[in-house]
Amino acid sequence: MRILEAISLDGWSAGSWYAVQFGRALMERGHKVQFLTVPGETERRAKETGLHVLNRLDLKARGPLSYLRLLKALAHLLKEERYDIALTNWGDEHLALALAIKLWRFPIPLIRVRSVDPRPPKLHPLSFLLNRYWTSGFIVSNQLLYEHYRRRFLIPAERIAKVMAGMDTKEFDPKDTTGGGLRKRLSLDKGDIIIASLARFSPVKGHQDLFHAWRIVKEEAARRKIGGVKYLLAGYPSEYSLDQIKEMAGAQGLLDDALFLERVEDIRPIIRDINIGVIASTGSEAISRATLEFMSMGKPLVATRVGVIPEIVEDGESGFLVERKDPEGMARAILKLLEKPELRRRMGERGRRIVEERCSLEEQTDRLEEALSRWARP
Repeated sequence: MRILEAISLDGWSAGSWYAVQFGRALMERGHKVQFLTVPGETERRAKETGLHVLNRLDLKARGPLSYLRLLKALAHLLKEERYDIALTNWGDEHLALALAIKLWRFPIPLIRVRSVDPRPPKLHPLSFLLNRYWTSGFIVSNQLLYEHYRRRFLIPAERIAKVMAGMDTKEFDPKDTTGGGLRKRLSLDKGDIIIASLARFSPVKGHQDLFHAWRIVKEEAARRKIGGVKYLLAGYPSEYSLDQIKEMAGAQGLLDDALFLERVEDIRPIIRDINIGVIASTGSEAISRATLEFMSMGKPLVATRVGVIPEIVEDGESGFLVERKDPEGMARAILKLLEKPELRRRMGERGRRIVEERCSLEEQTDRLEEALSRWARP
């Protein structure tokens, strides 16, 4: 298939990762993928994977004349390349491509990919027209989004395919010991138990609840004489700076025990050396890349019941699910894992099997490829 994949994000996010990951996977299966984006981090990482990147169109055009130029440029691109199908990952390019296809009457199926933000799509006349009548199919990353499109826009089931984020199980392999050394880097003992959270520094990631839970764990671990417990937070500034994150941790008395890593390029060596993964998010998690990364590397997980997480984590088998904004419940679950090394091992192994069986990149690319083949023009 000749595929146009568009995303108008200049930064790097879970949605960018989803788009690049599947673009590369489709390319490696022999499809011709052109990746239309804007200058920035998404563009850089797409190029690093070997994708054919187009960045000369202003996908963020707003003024009437600028927008008309964008539509004409899209029409020229569609005419020249004769794509079999077009994928849009963001609202801006979704509407622009829909208008170009309709105004110039191109027989190209338009597919809306929703991999971020599990909230319902907006319901107004233009949105209803765009989604119900101008869009040929929908790729969604979780069941919540599937239900939103079925109920809000009355989209038939055959026009929606659920394609969860897929992990490269060879790239994230717990048996691969190369690139380790986190404990040496942070001067930690081999016997220390590391509880880790991987998330951008944003309110939706629940850092206040996370630090509250870790304070409870610290106090209870001391009472139960469980020593060597360390708390690791890796992420990058978003709505919060690293200094603000440290201030939150300090308010809970955690600065002496907490470790902070900022802007880590390769997360695998970190996950390889930790013992328990924690996700405290109060929303979002439409993909939950961190959940898949922990489980791929065979680590047990304590996570909130938000977004796609309950579809991936088997409560009591590969980890523990707790309600959002419940630091006490989160602390109880972490303490269970602290006290039982065998439970950590068993849950970690089950998590790895879940990824291999249901959430591998190969399995999810099969799903994506089947849906696109069904919707693409003959």
